[in-house]
Amino acid sequence: MLPHAPRLFDRAIIEDVQARWHAAVVETSAHRFRTGRDVVWHLLYFNYLLAEPHYRDRVARRQLINNGDYAFVMLTTDVHAMREKFVDVIFQQPTFLCFNDNLDSSAASAQVLGELRRFLECRYPEPSSFERPAER
Repeated sequence: MLPHAPRLFDRAIIEDVQARWHAAVVETSAHRFRTGRDVVWHLLYFNYLLAEPHYRDRVARRQLINNGDYAFVMLTTDVHAMREKFVDVIFQQPTFLCFNDNLDSSAASAQVLGELRRFLECRYPEPSSFERPAER
């Protein structure tokens, strides 16, 4: 399992996991931001699959090939490096794209976030059908 990568979840298994660890799931769901006590959902889910004999046959191992379908970008305060990364992503055109925010409250961070916003508005000019309309 790669962090920051798409995963498929079975709704029936999610219900089993939520029932088994109800209090922990409810507590985690109540937090707007992550805390040190939160359930790490994908770890709980996949460990449950491995631990439950009747689900073990549903666990399959797949190797991801670096074929350009996946891109992970760690945002940093290096504005020049971030611009280069955004250009790389434009040329790569991955199916799945993850930006991880490792920024602080500096002016450079604000500039990188502005560059990211411009990149996203250019790459995705129209909202997807499941997005809420922008508040004006």
